[in-house]
Amino acid sequence: MNATSTSKRDAAPVRNTWLNRQSMSRRIVMAALAITTLVIGVVIGLIALQNQRNAIASVQREMATALDATDESLQLMFNAASQRGRALLPGLVRALGGEPVPDGGQVDMGDAGLVPRLVAGGRVVNGDASVLQHLHDASGADAAILVRAGDRWVRAATLLKDAAGKARHGSVLDANDVLAKILNRGEAYSGLVKRNDRWYAISLQPLRDKTGTVYGGLSMRVDVDADVKQLLQWTETTRVAGHGKLAIMQHTADGGWTYVAGADVKPGQRLESILPAAEAARLNSLFADPEGFEQVQTGEGSAVDLAAWKAIKNWDWMMVAMGPRADFLAASHRQLAIQAGLLLAGAILIAALIGWLATAALRPIGGMIAGMQRLGDGDLTTRLPEVPKQSRNEVHILYAALARMQSSLARIVFTVRGSVEEIQVGSREIAAGNQDLSSRTEMQAASLEETAASMDELSAAVKQNAESAQNASTLSVAASDAAQRGGQAVSTVVDTMEGISHSSRKISEIVSLIDSIAFQTNLLALNAAVEAARAGEQGKGFAVVAGEVRGLARRSADAAREIKGLIEESTGKVDAGARQVQSARATMQEIVDSVGQLATLVGGIATASDEQSRGIGEVNQAVSQMDEVTQRNAALVEQAAAAASSLEEQAQHLANAVAVFRLADDEPQAVPAQRPVHDVPAVAAADLPRHLRLA
Repeated sequence: MNATSTSKRDAAPVRNTWLNRQSMSRRIVMAALAITTLVIGVVIGLIALQNQRNAIASVQREMATALDATDESLQLMFNAASQRGRALLPGLVRALGGEPVPDGGQVDMGDAGLVPRLVAGGRVVNGDASVLQHLHDASGADAAILVRAGDRWVRAATLLKDAAGKARHGSVLDANDVLAKILNRGEAYSGLVKRNDRWYAISLQPLRDKTGTVYGGLSMRVDVDADVKQLLQWTETTRVAGHGKLAIMQHTADGGWTYVAGADVKPGQRLESILPAAEAARLNSLFADPEGFEQVQTGEGSAVDLAAWKAIKNWDWMMVAMGPRADFLAASHRQLAIQAGLLLAGAILIAALIGWLATAALRPIGGMIAGMQRLGDGDLTTRLPEVPKQSRNEVHILYAALARMQSSLARIVFTVRGSVEEIQVGSREIAAGNQDLSSRTEMQAASLEETAASMDELSAAVKQNAESAQNASTLSVAASDAAQRGGQAVSTVVDTMEGISHSSRKISEIVSLIDSIAFQTNLLALNAAVEAARAGEQGKGFAVVAGEVRGLARRSADAAREIKGLIEESTGKVDAGARQVQSARATMQEIVDSVGQLATLVGGIATASDEQSRGIGEVNQAVSQMDEVTQRNAALVEQAAAAASSLEEQAQHLANAVAVFRLADDEPQAVPAQRPVHDVPAVAAADLPRHLRLA
């Protein structure tokens, strides 16, 4: 139970860090500043995110408003021009005397060749622009009559002129021209086209025969160049949301986009020349939606633009508003910087206020620390300040506990001083008695050591004789074993020599077989040479091979005869060696028998010497035990004397340690009277604030 309580009261080691070495007021200020800064940082982050979202939403709204206004202007312009063109088409039909119809004939119209002849009001209209000119003079609109010639569309009559001022009757429309595509579909059309660097609103009415087949068409162009160029110029100079620019793009036949107008771009310039290829492809896919808003990478670096777009109906255009994202958000960033500065200033003021309050609250602890330092120096006469009665202030509770600890420590020091003096007297008496006993024990131990030394010398001599006899016996046995092993080795050599002789005979037989094979091979090669000679020219190569085989067979036979001679010579030498080894085995057996007899005699001597050594050893052991007991007694006496001396020394150290404490007049009764202590209520651990409870 006590061990458990003690382990629970053990305090964890205090980490020696820079923060732990700072004063409490400074740590409180640092913690408050850190927490406030963290909260402000989170708030600033949220404000920045919200400001950025609001700024982007505002830019999106302003871009959408500008695009809608531009779209509305273009639609009004288009509607006015197209209504005017559609209204003039019936007048053209009346002026011609009816719709032009093919009469089945053909007319040569220069570059176009022969084309169908069209007749209206009883006259041919191919190449006749008088009615068209009259209508132009009256309304300012340009009319044209188109006719199908095979798979081409030809201007039968037009007011268009070439560079020389000659009318372009018979000119063929490009297959990708919008009018050619519309006529191929057989649809009426109103739209915008550009001719000779001028903008026109065109209305097209297809001409059909009784079967519904389109054979021609009437077109009416209304010049809107001034209005369109004014709008394009406005587009180039207008700024959206202060930083954005407007641009108009037109879809190309290859699926790309070219600029019609816009700031910092040239008409006809492709989108891929302005943006990176990947971003241009991305915008091309985004333009599939009629309108939208997106962030666009405008360069190889990190530059980002905000872009909004809207498809312009009837114009085949895409209106785009685009500007640097950083410029749009600059005002938001400035506002955020001002807000962040104000919040940080507030954080610094809060931290300063908390620091002032913490310093004022912790100032009494400084006096307590000074008193505890004097207690640590041994001054138990320090007077601590009085505390209010029934105070619940943690500092007051610590002062009262420190005062009680000072009184208790003074009483303990006074009691320890008296006990130390009694311990010093008793330890000196014990040390004197142990010193006398130690002297007598040492004399007895010296006598026993002399006796033991004499017995050791005798025992050593006998033991040496026994060991010598034992070594001789061991050597004899080893010699006998070595002789036996030598005999066995000789026997093994004999067996090995016989095996070598047997193997040599087998090798001789094998060599004879090789010689026989070489002879047969030679015969076969000879037969092959004969057959090759019979074959004439066809057998020459085979004859050469047969000659080589005969040469190899002859050399194999010669080598086999040499090997056979060497093996026969080796077999003779092996047989002679076997006879010599047999003689050596007989001699080795005689040596083995003689060494065995010598080992038996030496063994008997070793046994007798060993018995004599054991007897003397038992006597020596008894003397050694007596000496050991005496030595242990002497050691115990010395330990007791040392313990008594150490006790006396420790008592002196304790007296010196207690002497460090200073008591009031060195009287125990003076200690509790050093000052009155108010009755501060004993506070249970559960009633203390959480940060003052012990673990």
